[in-house]
Amino acid sequence: MMHATTPPPFTPAELADAGRRAEAGGKADLAGRFYRALTEHFAEAPEAAEAREALGRIGAQALDDALDDRARTAGRRALARAMAVLGRLWPWAGPPSYRHTPVRGGDSRKSLMCA
Repeated sequence: MMHATTPPPFTPAELADAGRRAEAGGKADLAGRFYRALTEHFAEAPEAAEAREALGRIGAQALDDALDDRARTAGRRALARAMAVLGRLWPWAGPPSYRHTPVRGGDSRKSLMCA
């Protein structure tokens, strides 16, 4: 088990390469772990500057994705509200012959058959 102060068993070049491959493969969270390990344990290494830049890029991309998800969710919520309002208005939207109006004091089935 590795502790926070124990450096990873990889060289800075290996961590940078693994981060690049993970990022190219679309696995931003895994790439972020490699880059964070590189910046935490090998801050003086030349690869650490590249890792810091990549972490900034991944963080900006994650923020954009989160904002896109929020916008999609808000759009879906607005559409659901609009459909709910239309659903409540639907009975009054049709022509008068389709509306059911019960007759006072009589059987509504008979009034529909006679109409």
